Amino acid sequence: MVKKYYFAKNILIRREHFGTLILLRNGERYLVDNVNFNLLKDIYNQKNINIENKKINFFLKDLLSKNIIVTNKSKSGNLKLIENRFISYDCLSFPRTVYWECTNRCNYKCIHCYSSSGESFHQEELKFNTVKKMIDEMSVFGAEFLSIGGGEPLLYKDIFNVIKYAAKKGIEVELTTNASLITEETIQKLVNSGLKFIQVSLDGANENTYSLIRKGGDFNEIIKIIPKISKNFILSICSVINKLNYNEIDDLIEISKKVNAKHFRVIPLMEIGRGINIKSLQLSKKQLKELHAIIQHRKKREKLINIQLNENLVLPENKNISWMPENHFGCSAARTTCGIDFKGNVYPCSFMEFDELKCGNIKNSSLLKIWENSKVMKNLRNLDKLSGKCLKCRYLNLCRGGCRAAAYMKNKRLTDSDYLCSVI
Repeated sequence: MVKKYYFAKNILIRREHFGTLILLRNGERYLVDNVNFNLLKDIYNQKNINIENKKINFFLKDLLSKNIIVTNKSKSGNLKLIENRFISYDCLSFPRTVYWECTNRCNYKCIHCYSSSGESFHQEELKFNTVKKMIDEMSVFGAEFLSIGGGEPLLYKDIFNVIKYAAKKGIEVELTTNASLITEETIQKLVNSGLKFIQVSLDGANENTYSLIRKGGDFNEIIKIIPKISKNFILSICSVINKLNYNEIDDLIEISKKVNAKHFRVIPLMEIGRGINIKSLQLSKKQLKELHAIIQHRKKREKLINIQLNENLVLPENKNISWMPENHFGCSAARTTCGIDFKGNVYPCSFMEFDELKCGNIKNSSLLKIWENSKVMKNLRNLDKLSGKCLKCRYLNLCRGGCRAAAYMKNKRLTDSDYLCSVI
């Protein structure tokens, strides 16, 4: 007995070396064995499926129960099936997330800014047509997310067109902003563009601390606009923690809850960009350990907000990536993500914007070629070369060396230990 099945709407299927990913736009993720990829391909090609085979029948019932496939053709559509070639057992065949700094311009001058952004306009900013080509490539090879930052991304002249085009291509976009340029009119434009996620940088729980860190910013005005953002988008609050705001972590979490943020993200101050000039404000080892303890305690307590420490690390407890195999936990740089600056230069991640770690430029090469052939990225994927205290750490198989950007910042060696680690 044979039967036809169809894929439900808004589904991305992407084959990787460790299995076939089935990614639903509602955020659900499933991993199935590559043995079943050909069956999924047959459904995609609308072939008749033999349901007398018990294993096939069981698999089909499972797909039906999860609303991945349907029996009614009218309920199907918007499917992508990607069969990328394998390049390494330590990375995805193409980035899952691309972090793009669309501009280096900013109306703030934050003391820790990793891109040293300011008021100057650079002629080298990517033109819309170049960005469209990047998005087209992301769509073809199954990237899920485009995270747009800066500088202040709302100063990029084509920002609404970029978001709209990415949404049209089925790519989710998150915008990281200081929120100072957001008005009700801007909110409506972003909604119309198809944006779903906004991350607001908030590095102080009061006017005094905020103004010390985010030079040029108005704490009270930002606090007024954030609730309007959370009414229209999935909101994240991100705080870079240093000695000036270390004692305000609990207050920052409470503010995030009050403005209905879904996520609160913490990143310790790092030695990059203007952060190099304020090394004295970096957290001590003791404070880093306390920070981890505070975050872990609040994570267990909080039910309405997801609290994350150091978003550069991919940990098994994150439900959104629980389908990934063990060798994809740890630092995501060059393995599941990459960073692109406002000039089009590609780096393993946005915190690795050093000339010697430049992997290529999307103006003269495809992102796929850079991802596959960059020597810098290949070296990062080879964790057998790790050195220092990491090798003796009992958590090595879990974090796989921690943040490689932090490791590189201290001694300019990708194989070093993560100096922001609270364990070693």
